[in-house]
Amino acid sequence: MDMMPTLQKLKLRSIAKGQVLIKAGDTDRIAYFIVDGAFKVIRDIEGMTRRVYYCLPGDWVGEIALLRKKPRTASVIAIQPSIVISLDETILDSLSIPSQLEIYKKLSELAATRINTMNEELTEVYRQIDSDVRDAAKYLESLLPPRITDGTVKADWCFLPCRRLGGDAFEYFWLDKDLFAVYLMDVCGHGVKAALFSSTIFNTIHTGRSRGIDLSSPGHVLTSLSELFGVDPHDFMYFSIWYGVYDQGKRQLHYASAGHPPALLWHGDTSTGCQLQPLSTPGACIGLSQNVSYEASTVDVPPASQLILYTDGVYERIRDDGSMWTREEFLEVMSRQLESSRFTLDWFLNYAGHLQGQWNFMDDFTLLQILLD
Repeated sequence: MDMMPTLQKLKLRSIAKGQVLIKAGDTDRIAYFIVDGAFKVIRDIEGMTRRVYYCLPGDWVGEIALLRKKPRTASVIAIQPSIVISLDETILDSLSIPSQLEIYKKLSELAATRINTMNEELTEVYRQIDSDVRDAAKYLESLLPPRITDGTVKADWCFLPCRRLGGDAFEYFWLDKDLFAVYLMDVCGHGVKAALFSSTIFNTIHTGRSRGIDLSSPGHVLTSLSELFGVDPHDFMYFSIWYGVYDQGKRQLHYASAGHPPALLWHGDTSTGCQLQPLSTPGACIGLSQNVSYEASTVDVPPASQLILYTDGVYERIRDDGSMWTREEFLEVMSRQLESSRFTLDWFLNYAGHLQGQWNFMDDFTLLQILLD
């Protein structure tokens, strides 16, 4: 049915080139019929312009907001001087019943077609996002250090982000023939934002020497990170970190921490009366305040010792009955297993999963085991 006789009874409106006819997110309830001119339609999905198409004379725009009473899903901008007919609920009610039915039928068909198109676009966008996140996760995991199975220092790790991208990161490396550095950090939050911030810190430490950071001095490393990652420049993101340097010649471990759970040094020397020794230094997470100075401590390392690093996601487990597993209980289990020489990362991961009753952890799970022969 030709709608022009009905539409010709309505008032025309002139639109200048570059004028915004419809703005995404607005809540007005007006549809427009294009009589003359041309418009571009811009739709943003996930903060990015994902769709641009054009409407010409004879096309409708804005019908979804009119019919569905929802905010605008796109912006419509004139690309040349144009003329449109405005149609809102008041104007519709003033028309004859046959004319209303005619317009509603046409707009409903058009809205259904456009909504289907939008759904297809969203599906494709989320498919691409999912693919990009998978690629990013593979890249970030490729940055993690290889396990060390031979030599006087051996290293193993277990890393399970609660999402495909997490905020935990770690690294270990030889500074020279005697000094072995290791650190573990935990960025606040999860997902893409936390992973990007984590990788930025990772690269800062990885290239620390070129930045004038003394990687053999844990206190200097953390103080330098505090200077670089203050509150203002990084959208109020913050992170905890434990950084240590093992001097195998002197059998000493120098370490400093910033709001991170204490590392655990275990050794078989029962004469000390303390085989599991928590290692931490005072200091808040980096990013909560600016230009904080961090001091390091030193501990002797007996032969056949183990250094365990972990994030809070390792021990913050909710049991089946709803109670929270405490850090004290975590330390008790660690001490018992290390003393019996039965501790392995696989064993603890299995224990944590059964304790919680599920394997979908609510926080990143990162656990490092460093053997210091």
